[in-house]
Amino acid sequence: MKTPIGRLIADHRRHELRSIGKEAPVSAAVGKMTEHNVGSLCIIDGGRLIGIFTERDLLARVVAVGRDPERTLVEQVMTADPICIAADATVGEALQLLDSRDIRHLPVVEDDRLIGMISLRDLSDFIVSRQDTLIERTVGATRVGFG
Repeated sequence: MKTPIGRLIADHRRHELRSIGKEAPVSAAVGKMTEHNVGSLCIIDGGRLIGIFTERDLLARVVAVGRDPERTLVEQVMTADPICIAADATVGEALQLLDSRDIRHLPVVEDDRLIGMISLRDLSDFIVSRQDTLIERTVGATRVGFG
């Protein structure tokens, strides 16, 4: 749980930053999210992170209120000024932040520069993988000792 978030991003291509401009229609954002199998996109304006568009935003601010995804701009329904996490923050800190704020996606920043996105699922997968490795080492060591 002390692994830095920046290392997870560097180690796994799936954490690659996915973004779209604020003036894109929601339908384009959904298409991009579907294409890349992600649940959120960073909204970039002039090279700066200004928001995040998530599946929750789509459901609550577009679908639930009957907005037309072809005519609604991402800027109108995104979550502005999203909570971010520093690349040197740990997995444990990220989990605590996600839980306390009831969110599922965190933009990751390093030296005030956006470098990627991490999700609750990414962190869960990482923890499970670490546990699997620990179990395998333990079981393997036990087998060798009793074999």
